[in-house]
Amino acid sequence: MIDTGLTEIEFETWVKENGWRVPRHIRWSFVPEMNLPRVSAAARDAIRVWPASTARTGAQNQALHHGRVELRDGCFFVGEAGRSATRLAWFHAEIGLDIDLAGYFVLRDRVSGKTLARLGEEMSWAGPASADIDRETERLLQKACGPGEIHVVGSPEASERFLVKYPHLRKPQAPPPPPAAAD
Repeated sequence: MIDTGLTEIEFETWVKENGWRVPRHIRWSFVPEMNLPRVSAAARDAIRVWPASTARTGAQNQALHHGRVELRDGCFFVGEAGRSATRLAWFHAEIGLDIDLAGYFVLRDRVSGKTLARLGEEMSWAGPASADIDRETERLLQKACGPGEIHVVGSPEASERFLVKYPHLRKPQAPPPPPAAAD
């Protein structure tokens, strides 16, 4: 199977534009269509630049990282592991921004529509995350929000969701003591 990193429609368009014939003996894998905009109309006026990749996300490292993403003066900042949020945040293409019914800014999965986290709450993400940062958006981001370091948070999710899924991590218990040595 070949993973194209494209939707089926994008792949068919690409094939047609290039006049290719696709071999039938190869199985092709496609990414799902995104159903939500990058930024909802409700959230659009509150931000300067949406710092997210335009290319779909590929394979990622899977170490557990955590911290907070904050929206300040129209810009997104991240602080990892209890540190202050000083670095510019960058998201994967599949993440969008919206405002929930209670008025909080939220990150949404653009494919499923699921709310992943509210900005400002403790979040977890796989890392160290990587992303395709296009130069034009990077330039616009740093012009609007300052020349800070860009930190890829990828697809963060509320840490509380993670702890609900894995409750044994909420209160880690010390392992039992080793057996007594035989005399």
